[in-house]
Amino acid sequence: MISQTAPMFIDSDEIEQILSRYHCEQLLITWNKTEWDIDEAAPAVSDTVSAPLPVKSPSATPSETPKEDLYLRAPQYPRYDVQKYWLNEIIGSEHFYMHSSLPIIPEKQNDISCTTDVSMMTDKDLLKLYPNHLIRTRHAVMYEPIDGIDYDEDLGLILPIKGYTKKMLRDNILQYPHFYQLTRIVGGEEISFYRHIEIDGELHDTLNVWDTLPDAKKLPKTAEFIKEYIIRRYLLERDKGVEHKYPLRGSLQPYLTLFAPAEFYTKHKCGEPVELARQCVNARVDFFKTRNPYLVRYRNALGGQPTYNTIDCPFKPYCRKSFCNASCPDNAEFSFLLERNNISHDDAVFASDIRTLSDVSEWLTAASNSYKVVISRNSSETASALSYAAICNSWYGNLFKNDLQKLYTYNPRLG
Repeated sequence: MISQTAPMFIDSDEIEQILSRYHCEQLLITWNKTEWDIDEAAPAVSDTVSAPLPVKSPSATPSETPKEDLYLRAPQYPRYDVQKYWLNEIIGSEHFYMHSSLPIIPEKQNDISCTTDVSMMTDKDLLKLYPNHLIRTRHAVMYEPIDGIDYDEDLGLILPIKGYTKKMLRDNILQYPHFYQLTRIVGGEEISFYRHIEIDGELHDTLNVWDTLPDAKKLPKTAEFIKEYIIRRYLLERDKGVEHKYPLRGSLQPYLTLFAPAEFYTKHKCGEPVELARQCVNARVDFFKTRNPYLVRYRNALGGQPTYNTIDCPFKPYCRKSFCNASCPDNAEFSFLLERNNISHDDAVFASDIRTLSDVSEWLTAASNSYKVVISRNSSETASALSYAAICNSWYGNLFKNDLQKLYTYNPRLG
């Protein structure tokens, strides 16, 4: 960023000369959607330098809650309190640490991580977690009526499962409207939960026994229906008291996802809204805690197992992978770009306000394939925010691709 008091209007040759004079660093960012149709021409690069990009002011009319607010994955911009440790302990030669994710008080369900403390949340905070409209969280095919299968306008298809009443099946959807990357351990290996079905304590290959199941003849033989049937049958059995030999890996509690306003749950007699929201927070915290590979390493170290190098990874509070080490592809790609731009794990950019990161992301979109000038009172902070937002928007799966976009910034810390 080159701080100015007025908009700059200069051509592309001049701007490159100015950038070089100010010891600019070149930030290489790989973009996520770079696979073009074979007949589609590559976009032209504009030589125009625009006036400063304005910060978008909030709308006076509340918008509908986006589906992303309910996701069970790391937020688009992982943020944490660089001054506050949720875990901070040295065991043997390793320093185990994890910062508290931000915001400390979640503003949406997707903000919740394994570091979230529900006891710090007021009733008002909890009620804010409900979306302001009903969001369809199941696969799209579950909202298309099929002859012979019960259908609810809000819940979608209610798959028949032998031994369970319509009310039990409806309640199961209310309690578990959203499934995401579920696994189980078989023979010491973590595999997709849907690959097998457990029947009377025996594990069977799903496709080998599907046609023999009493309910299967009523359902389309597609991946979406098979997955939905297997996990719902399992949860109905589990919640009825069946102890499975091959359970889910990690916790999966009711109301992990609240997909409708509080009034909807009151209408369906699910429980008191504040307590349901509290259950949602606790369920999500347990969901991440019981799957977090870094916490597995920590617990193993407490038990006397060997430790190894500490991992600096912004995804720690949300991670559900099978392992946590330097070979993790996500950590390797993300860390490479952070290091390339001199962003350390304790950089203040990780505590940036989410609105700031959203705003600079819009600037990056507007500046695609062109030069833009952004005026800033704090060049260093804005440069870091631009770098981090660009990384968060574009990093995944693109480290080794050739489609690169150049973002030139003047960073006073390096100049």
